[in-house]
Amino acid sequence: MVVYIFEFDIIPGKEDEFWKFMKEEGTPFWLQFPEIKKYEIYSKLGGHCAYEARVEMDNFAFLDKMYGHPQAAVCAKKTSSMTYNIQRRLMQLHKVYE
Repeated sequence: MVVYIFEFDIIPGKEDEFWKFMKEEGTPFWLQFPEIKKYEIYSKLGGHCAYEARVEMDNFAFLDKMYGHPQAAVCAKKTSSMTYNIQRRLMQLHKVYE
């Protein structure tokens, strides 16, 4: 499993626009792919950014498919117009303790 993490702040005054975009375009874009296992956005209680999105997928190969989709650039541009302090990272599952 791979987790794509997207940390961000929302530009003041763009909160309503951002959440509307996420409901109508951003989230549906991600969830159209069967490779996506889970898509979540957290409000952080500390740290550098106020929000953290987590996208769980099976493997890194999916990212090529997703970024090759024509709508990917449109969603990225819209997201960037409403957010700042953007940080991205990928995590690969190493070990599970149960």
